[in-house]
Amino acid sequence: MFDKYKMEVDNIMKKTMIWIFTVALFLSVLSGCSTDKNNKETSVTSTPTSAPVKTPTPTETIENEKYHYTLCVGNYGPYESEKPTVIAYMEDFLGDVEFELIYVENTERQTKVNMLIAGGTMPDVLGTVDQYAMYKEDIIGSWDEQFFRESAPDYSVLIDTTSEEYGLDGWAVTKFDGERMYTMPGFRINNAFADVVVWRDDWLTELGINKIPETLNEAEEAFYAITQDDPDGNGKDDTYGLSSGAFNSIYGAFGTMRKMWIENSDGTLSYGDTLEGAKQATAQLAKWYADGVLDPEFINSENEGGYWAVSTKFNTGRIGYTGYANWYHWHPDLGTANFNAGGTLDFIAQNPDGSFKIGVPPIGPNGERGTSQADIRQLGTVFSKSLVDDTDRFARLLQVYNTLYTDKDLFFTNALGIEGTHWFYGEYDGKEIVLIDENNSTLAQQTAIGGLPTITTSNEGPSLELQTIRYGGGIYWAQENLTDINYGYVNRVFSNSVLPSAAEYTSELATLMDEGFISIITGDQPIEYFDKMVSDWYKFGGEVLTKEANDWYSMQ
Repeated sequence: MFDKYKMEVDNIMKKTMIWIFTVALFLSVLSGCSTDKNNKETSVTSTPTSAPVKTPTPTETIENEKYHYTLCVGNYGPYESEKPTVIAYMEDFLGDVEFELIYVENTERQTKVNMLIAGGTMPDVLGTVDQYAMYKEDIIGSWDEQFFRESAPDYSVLIDTTSEEYGLDGWAVTKFDGERMYTMPGFRINNAFADVVVWRDDWLTELGINKIPETLNEAEEAFYAITQDDPDGNGKDDTYGLSSGAFNSIYGAFGTMRKMWIENSDGTLSYGDTLEGAKQATAQLAKWYADGVLDPEFINSENEGGYWAVSTKFNTGRIGYTGYANWYHWHPDLGTANFNAGGTLDFIAQNPDGSFKIGVPPIGPNGERGTSQADIRQLGTVFSKSLVDDTDRFARLLQVYNTLYTDKDLFFTNALGIEGTHWFYGEYDGKEIVLIDENNSTLAQQTAIGGLPTITTSNEGPSLELQTIRYGGGIYWAQENLTDINYGYVNRVFSNSVLPSAAEYTSELATLMDEGFISIITGDQPIEYFDKMVSDWYKFGGEVLTKEANDWYSMQ
């Protein structure tokens, strides 16, 4: 891929050697610095090694030494310049590194990245791409865990600590072959909490229901009342108990979750769609559909435009219960301390006299409950083979990450810009948080200055403490209000991409199950069809995927 490029570099090197023999030592050093810019620029007296070196501070910059890195991470908008504010600041602070940004629009990043690679341009650093696909294509580098630990010791301690706290191995998911690391480990504090369920409590009060339902039977009574007894008082038959955004909490009440790998009592994995609980939950939904309690348009998303996390059906008074979007879209309006609250703010705008309350997922017949919860572990960054093979240059980049992900001020500067201009320290309920300037509040604005995932390619990283400060009052609010009602099902297979046969079977099997579940709920098929659907799932690839899922899980 890079043959032509290497030939050009070789020619330059030959000319440079001739020049070295004909000029003074000082000029020979300058000539040495004019070699391939994708490698470390160094004087003729320096010797690259794989051993980590001390991270320079602004006063410790090594003369005549530059490490050059090309970054392609996906953009929410154009950069303000070739050297955006954050990039210029970090280059000045670090002293011995320089970053070259490759612009790729976020919505088209995977396609554009594939085109770059096919055209012979492999960036050193790639963010937010399909890491497993690139691993299978053998186009990204890999390295030993010990190398990472030596190069990024503080980062590694945080991975160890959080892995132990949550009982999830942050290292294992980076080792696509079970041995070597192919990507950066990290965690996402937002995923420490499961999705929430939300009730129109003003409607419940109007209907004489004086407490938020906690069991499936109580929820069912509320659904029928909301549907039949005109809770909004408009004299129209236009309200329903629930729609598709609530489905996860219903399946959770029967001990399963659709589209997830669930751990059985014997430690093996089964696909949630195939379990007996899925059949029972689907039968319950079919009953509600037949009785007119389930929104007849449940096949359509609860979101009907605008910000994706807004349940239009809930916020405009069509349904009285939902579990749509994530917990942080429903936290209270905390003003300048908001983390997100997108669903809440839209609800307030739509219903100035209305109210809702976060409830608990209903308890099912066997005492089970829960909603969907994302894995707290997070992956994001992959690196070119040429970078990883250059151990000196790669080690230096890992040292940079070690600094930017663990130093509090630099962590926020890297993500948000310059303190005092783009962001400020503040507090929520006596606890430290970051407040973002109103002119730097959008993803596009933060991308423009080189913030967000530009150098480090991820907002999060290994430190849950720094993420808690970063995301304002929302995390503190969740810790205070959601910890005791945090009932979540987490997919035991980190990503379907880890399954060797996923690309071959996943799409068709997903269609088979989606169409089957809908046909049962709408009454086009009897509940007995579930057994045939599951049998077909196993027959047409599910058996292979189940074996692969269990093989992968046994290595974790």
